[in-house]
Amino acid sequence: MTLRRRCRGLVAILMGVGVLAVAGRASAADSAPKFTQLTKGAEVTAIAWLPDGTIRFAERKGAIVDVAANGSRRRVVTTLAVNTEGQRGVLGLDTDRTGSTAISWVRKDTTMVLSVLSPKGVLRVVYEGRKSKNGANGGHILFEPDGKHVVMGLGDFLQGGKKGRFIRIDTTTSEVEELSVGWNNPFAFDWRDGPRVGGTIVVADNAPFEGPEEVAEINGRRFGPLPKDSTPSALAMTASGSVLEGVACSYVSNELIRYRFTPPVKPAVVGKVTKKDTLASDCSVAVRLLPDRRLVYATETHLMISQRPLP
Repeated sequence: MTLRRRCRGLVAILMGVGVLAVAGRASAADSAPKFTQLTKGAEVTAIAWLPDGTIRFAERKGAIVDVAANGSRRRVVTTLAVNTEGQRGVLGLDTDRTGSTAISWVRKDTTMVLSVLSPKGVLRVVYEGRKSKNGANGGHILFEPDGKHVVMGLGDFLQGGKKGRFIRIDTTTSEVEELSVGWNNPFAFDWRDGPRVGGTIVVADNAPFEGPEEVAEINGRRFGPLPKDSTPSALAMTASGSVLEGVACSYVSNELIRYRFTPPVKPAVVGKVTKKDTLASDCSVAVRLLPDRRLVYATETHLMISQRPLP
């Protein structure tokens, strides 16, 4: 082979490698969803969806709002008379497959309560907890798949010493069962595999001051630490099985970051948290993965929705 032919062959190989590298970068960039404004929402604390695809969200100052997934319709469902001092207000919201809505909020007398709003608009209190504090109250909630029980995360109420815990509330009888203890302020959590019988909840615990912030399954595996000053305020799991991934919103940096959680190789060892990519830089305290795998998150003033599903 002549030197000229060898050079041409080398150039062709390098060009091919360059094309593959550019394609790889383009593919990675294309995997990150682009977001558009869905509707206005002031201090949104939680996002869920109804059986017909309507997105329902809670504003900290008491409004429960519905919006169509394309933004065409918007209405206030009800407004709660809440105490908004400190970090109080409407703290959590979730819906079940029948259209019932569980809402955790703080009454004017500072008592934390859980109410259920029926599909017909009837609101009833099913749980009355302790008096809240100016911070570290927790209050985020998830319906269990039976539609009868609600899991609530409670913070340490500024007491320190990892007194935060998870409780399970029977919305019919108001009976309360303690599920897990030893947390700081478990406000950011989601079902690992979606709500199902025997499902596991993954938690991004919000540590006080300079303490390490970890991700952990309730009474199970631990992953961490999260990056310094991540201050997780919302978590939505986006992949499970052999690959475990989720997006977390930071209350301090406002970044919406997608993480990969690598299970520990031994039961007593902590797994690894790896940053995959940053999806947004204006997330406040709410993010949710919709059934069609589009992401919805809240800024301080708006709800944002991804233009296409996550791959």
